[in-house]
Amino acid sequence: YHGRRPIRQIDAVHGTDRLPDGHHALAQRRLDYRGPTAHLVWFYDGPADRVVWSIDVPQTGTYEAWVEWAQVDEYADNPIAIEVEGSSSRIAGVLPSTGGWGRFQNKTFGLLVLEAGRQRIRFRPDGPNKTEVSDLRGLHLIPASQEP
Repeated sequence: YHGRRPIRQIDAVHGTDRLPDGHHALAQRRLDYRGPTAHLVWFYDGPADRVVWSIDVPQTGTYEAWVEWAQVDEYADNPIAIEVEGSSSRIAGVLPSTGGWGRFQNKTFGLLVLEAGRQRIRFRPDGPNKTEVSDLRGLHLIPASQEP
């Protein structure tokens, strides 16, 4: 995060934003929690797949969305979207290869505008995906105005 601290570190496995107010909903039949690195293994089932987290946002503003994932070359470049439900705030991108399932990377995928209060963040395929969407460890939200 280049010396900055996330206001929310959303753990993909436990569905928590590491505060007592977080929880998640999974809308996919082939999700699995695995490994000593505690991550979500997400097999592609169809366009309705999604993981949704509810979080309490402390302050209205623009936030960088950092994704922590692992991907093999074979399934690289799956299109994904990160969206704020009830808002037009949206990020679209692809999940490139990280060089293997055990090689997690943490990278910013763009900016989300979030209103203060309870928000639902949706992470979903943004078009056809290969067999596995990704191994997902987390989503981290950092105020864009925060200095390193």
